[in-house]
Amino acid sequence: MIACCLLATLITSRAVPRRSNHALLGNSHDRGHRDLRQLDEYGDDAAIFIQSRTTGTFANMTQGPFPAQGHSLAQLPITATSAVSASAATLLQEQDAAGAGFEATARNAETQGLVEASRDKVEDAPADIRRSPLGEAVRVFLAEGPLETVARGTEALATKAKTAGRTLSKMASASADEVGHGHLLGAILAPFSTLSEELNNQDPGMTATIGILLAFVVPIFFWLSELVLAKFADPLAQNLTQDAAGDFLESKTDDDKSRLFLHGLSFARYVMAWHVVLDHFALGGDTGQKQTSMVGEPLAVFCRWGILAAPWFFMVSGFTNSYSKLVGPPEQRNKEEDFIAAMLKRAFTWYPFYLIALIWCAIRLATANAEDWAHFLGHTMTIHGWLWEQPTFPFLTGDMWLSFLIPYLLAWSPIHAAFGDGTSQSQDTLIWVVFTMSFFIAIPSAILEWLWFSEVMLFQLIQLFPSFVFGQALAFWFVKHCIKESDAQAGQPIWVRNNVTEIPVLVRFGVTISFLVLGVCFFTFSPYDPVPLFKKPVLPLVQKGFQLPLQGLMVVGFAAEIDPIAKLFARRPFRYAEKLTLLTFIFQAPVYNTIKDLTGWGGITWTFVAALIAFTVVGHYLVERPYRQWRGNRQRGESWKENLRPEK
Repeated sequence: MIACCLLATLITSRAVPRRSNHALLGNSHDRGHRDLRQLDEYGDDAAIFIQSRTTGTFANMTQGPFPAQGHSLAQLPITATSAVSASAATLLQEQDAAGAGFEATARNAETQGLVEASRDKVEDAPADIRRSPLGEAVRVFLAEGPLETVARGTEALATKAKTAGRTLSKMASASADEVGHGHLLGAILAPFSTLSEELNNQDPGMTATIGILLAFVVPIFFWLSELVLAKFADPLAQNLTQDAAGDFLESKTDDDKSRLFLHGLSFARYVMAWHVVLDHFALGGDTGQKQTSMVGEPLAVFCRWGILAAPWFFMVSGFTNSYSKLVGPPEQRNKEEDFIAAMLKRAFTWYPFYLIALIWCAIRLATANAEDWAHFLGHTMTIHGWLWEQPTFPFLTGDMWLSFLIPYLLAWSPIHAAFGDGTSQSQDTLIWVVFTMSFFIAIPSAILEWLWFSEVMLFQLIQLFPSFVFGQALAFWFVKHCIKESDAQAGQPIWVRNNVTEIPVLVRFGVTISFLVLGVCFFTFSPYDPVPLFKKPVLPLVQKGFQLPLQGLMVVGFAAEIDPIAKLFARRPFRYAEKLTLLTFIFQAPVYNTIKDLTGWGGITWTFVAALIAFTVVGHYLVERPYRQWRGNRQRGESWKENLRPEK
């Protein structure tokens, strides 16, 4: 009950309507003394709710000083905010501006001491904690109780939802008008223009509300789109005859016939890569700003959540590498790989492009400083990210995560062998031990980072390692419980998905669940908001453990392709976006810097977006595709999964 109340308050805290509380100091010294003592008590509770006692107008305060006793002091309007310091400062400023009235009332030395004590307590309180949504949720809950908190939160949420609904209605109307005039492109762009106009006219709280509402509207839109496509497009795809399917399988290699490729993850990778780009360059990202929810705009806070893409990619890497081996040809599934050879095999799929990006950045900032080139050598050896926290020459954004991936890939082969040993029951036990420990280890890990290791990169490398192992465990669990090996009609062994009813409900709708929860979080609080008790950013908790269950649900949901969003992402042309994911991540900084040098425009501009997309398309077809073909790798975004039907 308490957790639900705090969550409701957290979502609506920035726009919860505050009651219009007014401070009235009494007609006598005793009453003024009692009111000031009450102010002191409210300061202890981190809330200011001063009850009115007498009548008067603020205009009376400007007419001159009042006697210490026998006259009513004017009413002082105070707008209660979530920060005690801001509220108390407002009260004191208005009292000073009113003239000598307050000083006359507080002439008594004891009363004056109470004022100073209240001021001291307010100033000692951590303002950043009290102003954050997490601190605000706790403050309102403790001050007013659970029922009042839920009532106020529900009322505020209804008001905000009504306003957001009007905005969505305007967006739909603008799109319909363009359709009526036969402007297809205008119908697509009109809603965004309308939304931009509405956001410019709204306060940050309303922008966050619209973002939260979109977290529900976008999945609904995806669901409806998939239902429409399934209604009209799938019947055409099901006309493939058995002979055609057999001929198609015979034309492919044994490795392709036995592999169930996960198209649903393809487009998800591309979306995550762009979230990383937003974090690095949008709304202050290019200057290293780390906005909290009380300082940054809601859209800026959403961009900062791109920091969660790093553990997500580590999880996907562990998942896909283990999954590919588990569903590969029978003679390769149990073949033990040398851990160095296994790392080199997987790292060389991206290392040449990483090296090109480093050289590009180094040429742009050519220097004769020996220390700079020493850093460059560390980057080329992918060890720089283990040792230095601050970016150094040649300033390739995001290279730290690739340097972390190298030791993770070194550990992949022995960990994969450990998951495969033993009985089926012992394997399940190990899998769930990894799931549980990866989540709860975030608590001591975050405390250690807050207290001692915030600038130690080797410690951060260790902190993110559970994400990679979590992905490996997830692959074993998925293969054991969601798919099974079967015989194709052409006589070739393939993998098919289990009957839908045999797959857990959370997996079936894991994508939608994770979208909803993460979407609400992204517009509610910032990864840099302080934790109330520790006064430290919440990032170590939500990036290095607590996010794993939601991200795991997303990954297996995309892999199962039962969730309508997963089915939609697995369709053409969305699946082909995987071709651009790697180059988008690696070359984001070189392209951004080049565009900024040529045009002087920073941030996420249309020029930068178009240039990055164009570069990745050309780079894939001219460089990456021939390179993967030369190495014998599967071409990104392509497989023969469409001929592997789920079991009916």
